[in-house]
Amino acid sequence: MTVARLSRLLDFLAQDPHNAALLGEVADEQLNQGDFVAARATLQQLLAVQPGDALARYRLAVATRAGGDAATAVAALQALLAEGHSHAVVVQELARAQGQLGDWAAVVATLEPLQAGALPPEEGDAVWLLRIRAHHHLGQLADGLAQAQDWEAARAGALPLQGRAAIATLMLDAERLDDAARLLAHVEPQLVDGHAELAAAAGFVQLGQGEARGAMDRFMQSVQLDASSGRAHLGLGLALASQGDLPRALDALRAAVTATPSHLGSWHALAWVLLLQDDLAAAQASFESALAQDDTFGETHGGLALLAALRGDVAASERHLRTASRLDPQSTHVLVTRAVLERGPEHDGQAWLAQALERFMGAAARRNPALQAMLERALARPRR
Repeated sequence: MTVARLSRLLDFLAQDPHNAALLGEVADEQLNQGDFVAARATLQQLLAVQPGDALARYRLAVATRAGGDAATAVAALQALLAEGHSHAVVVQELARAQGQLGDWAAVVATLEPLQAGALPPEEGDAVWLLRIRAHHHLGQLADGLAQAQDWEAARAGALPLQGRAAIATLMLDAERLDDAARLLAHVEPQLVDGHAELAAAAGFVQLGQGEARGAMDRFMQSVQLDASSGRAHLGLGLALASQGDLPRALDALRAAVTATPSHLGSWHALAWVLLLQDDLAAAQASFESALAQDDTFGETHGGLALLAALRGDVAASERHLRTASRLDPQSTHVLVTRAVLERGPEHDGQAWLAQALERFMGAAARRNPALQAMLERALARPRR
């Protein structure tokens, strides 16, 4: 129906190419169909007819951002706001464009004046979703969870699927596994299976509950729906590793770091699986890739300390340990490395190994005796 309507509108427009109303209708249909290149061309034609048309400029910014040029969209939207066109949808679109650029601090600042609960439901939902995403990306998990609580209260729990997915993912990263499980329990299973982020979140819940095989199904479904999801590839890699399938785990984890190279946890998980395969050089490269993304994360320095300890390079291990301890006194890698260096009582070593598995391979891996045995062998093996 929409295609037929667009075709009719284009026929009319061919007869009256300077009709502003027709140009606006054509652009709307093109935007609805996701043809952003055509929409931009139509809107530029409309602006040639009506240069001061604020609505056309807004639509052009939407098409520009959706087409991948978020920086140009930001400039156009900021100009509209500076002229007093401060409608909530303009503010939201600016925040979307800033988020697309990865400027999440700007997203928070841009949305700050809006009262999400006072907006129409669809607009309020967009504001809450953007705020949650922004706080999550900034590592402000408590702020994100507070926004989620306000959103659920305002909508009496009737949130859109994307909102449920964002909140579930946030809860998982905030180590609130039970809360994420309860949230997902209220979503129909077929809806979870049909939504990439929800399927991945459900996979992590199952993985945390020790149900690695069920988790693998969820992660595979998520990857099928969105092959670019680094989180789904990460989960699949962890699930496979917990089942002892290290070759396939490596493939999944390499896909994870390719999809989201800025995610330090994926580099760390990859390093651990490489360690389990006794490939210290590749594990070192993985930790160094994480370090290149962020050299202030203590666990990465701790991982390098652990590898040095396993190679028997005490001086290098101690050097990395000092940095890791300064950045993160509670670093699990620091604890494991010290256990390796000191070779304390066997039961103490087992305790450190359990912590390492909990942090880097997930609760499912901790419950897997085969993976535990492989890690113990990796840590016990003499290094050159």
